[in-house]
Amino acid sequence: MGEKISSVLSLDKLVFDKIEFKRTGMKNENELEIELKVIINKKQDEDIYRVTLIFIGNKEKEYSLA
Repeated sequence: MGEKISSVLSLDKLVFDKIEFKRTGMKNENELEIELKVIINKKQDEDIYRVTLIFIGNKEKEYSLA
């Protein structure tokens, strides 16, 4: 621990448009299915990027999340 990590990348803003968790049943042994989408946009003529992550999960008969 105590290791310093540096990067040329910076995070100006972190925004959550929607966070959802819906319980549909009790804990079970079903597998969590996950879908991840990544969208990267670059601002024209500038080195500014917007990255959108869409994370969707479903554990049948237990919960879904997005």
